[in-house]
Amino acid sequence: MNEPWKCYFLATSDGGSSKTYIGITPDLERRLKQHNGLQSGGAKATSGRTWERICHVKGFPDHTAALQFEWRWKQISRKYGMTYSPIGRRLHALQELLSLDKPTTAAVEYSSYETPLEVVIETARELPAL
Repeated sequence: MNEPWKCYFLATSDGGSSKTYIGITPDLERRLKQHNGLQSGGAKATSGRTWERICHVKGFPDHTAALQFEWRWKQISRKYGMTYSPIGRRLHALQELLSLDKPTTAAVEYSSYETPLEVVIETARELPAL
């Protein structure tokens, strides 16, 4: 059986200016190793930095649903611009996205998913209040 798809949120953990990254994968551990350069295959945008997973969202019925969610999370994040820190704007965008019935007009509603979406916080960082 294939692993279920998850949408994940990374942030840099190597000091300097904070960067964030949103992606999808069925294998969170492998993907983080790729982003951190420990395995081949990481995204060009994440090369040369050390990343940690802030959270991931699970419960997507298929790859398409995870892609739609990822795309919309990135789109909503842009509207917050400099209003929040990089991590804060991603978290506010996630909160807004989860308050919708579905991520895009072409997507199926979250309520039709077999398993409800669940946000799993994975960092020990103190996160901005929402």
